[in-house]
Amino acid sequence: MKKMGFVKSEKENERRIALLPDDMDDLKDFADYLVFETGYGKEFGIDDKEYQANGAHTAAREEILRTCDIVCDPKVGDAEYLGELKEGRTLFGWVHPHVCEEVKTILLRKKFEVYAWEEMMRSEERRVGKECLEWWL
Repeated sequence: MKKMGFVKSEKENERRIALLPDDMDDLKDFADYLVFETGYGKEFGIDDKEYQANGAHTAAREEILRTCDIVCDPKVGDAEYLGELKEGRTLFGWVHPHVCEEVKTILLRKKFEVYAWEEMMRSEERRVGKECLEWWL
């Protein structure tokens, strides 16, 4: 199974995170494959131990970017590390590649598989959650 890392966005004034410890109840079978950046929920008063208590791991941002197959970053399209990631990684978050030609070029050149949240929300007919889970397994 692929390892999925969750990093905090470094975009100015961006505070959103993808998962709260309460969300982990539905992911207990997969928790061992989830890695959260150290301090992931700190701004919301969430200690790393809350993720760890649900079976997930915490690690430094650099380790997540180096070792995880999938990187979830709420504003991944604005991430400064895109050019440094290994080719073929999967990215999950708001990407907006049509906004920045440089980001679009990096995504294509590095052959990233991208799950753009902005596209997932456009159609109620899409069963994105199920499809992503099936792909991940």
